[in-house]
Parts: sequence; C-alpha cells; structure tokens
Amino acid sequence: MVGTIYQLENKKAARWLLAYPERKQAYFEMLNNVQFIGAAVNDGMPRSTEIGRPAEKKGIRLADIDKARLWLMAIEDAEKTLGEKKLAFLDIRRQAEKQKSNSPGRPGWIDYTMSRYADWHSRRYGGDYVPSYNTLRTWWQEIIDVTVRIAIRRGCL
Repeated sequence: MVGTIYQLENKKAARWLLAYPERKQAYFEMLNNVQFIGAAVNDGMPRSTEIGRPAEKKGIRLADIDKARLWLMAIEDAEKTLGEKKLAFLDIRRQAEKQKSNSPGRPGWIDYTMSRYADWHSRRYGGDYVPSYNTLRTWWQEIIDVTVRIAIRRGCL
C-alpha cells in the first residue's frame, strides 16, 4: 500500500514535470478567465444545462487555480536545484514526451533523449558523450524525487 502511494506521487510529479510549459500557459489562461466565471446573465428563463450556483463554481475554479500555482512553484523550485546538464536533460526529456514513440522494448523517450543529449553535450562541451540507458533513468528518477519532496513541502501532495 505504501509503495503504491509513492508510485502515485512519482507519477503525478512526472506528469507535472513533463507538461510544465503547457500547464503554465493553461494556468495563466485560467487566471485571466476567472473574472468571467459566475458572470451569468439572468433573463428569467430557466436553463437546465447551466449550473445554478455561480459562487460555488467560482470557488472550485479558484481552488484549482491555487493548486496549479502550487505545482508550478514546486516545479520551478525543483528546476532551480538542477545543474546545467540536468536542465538540458529535462528540456530534451520534455521534447521527447511530445514525440510519443510506442516502439517495443525500452521506453520511447530513451533513444530520443540519448541522441539529442549527446548532440547538446558535443555542442556545449565538445567531444563525444552518449549517456547510457541507466544514466538517463537515474537522472529522471533523481529529478522526480526532488520534485516530490518539494511538492510535499509546498502542499501539492
């Protein structure tokens, strides 16, 4: 049971890490749209498809916005703890997630990340360096672990 809880926390943190740019954009859109929530025009005609409690609806949306804000701050704090190489790895890992390869064998992001990171490393530092499968998995798990710890302190989990 305890292992399952940790796995769920790790999966949630991984989803937030990978979707950070999109979720940040969505957060600002929700923030801009919050002023229009609950601004219902009442023309006297009942509407069965509309929720009749605009204050409740606005409160729920505000809670969602606050939770997103906490997660975004947790991700930003986690990124601050990473060095240049792991930040580059995280950026490439996010790009790999958008590619979504369903090939059998190792996870689809590994090959994409391995080759792109090797390209980045050779441009930045010169020389050839190709991280191993285990190195990439270890880096990814370390980033997730840090993110989970920060998310717990921020009250996201």
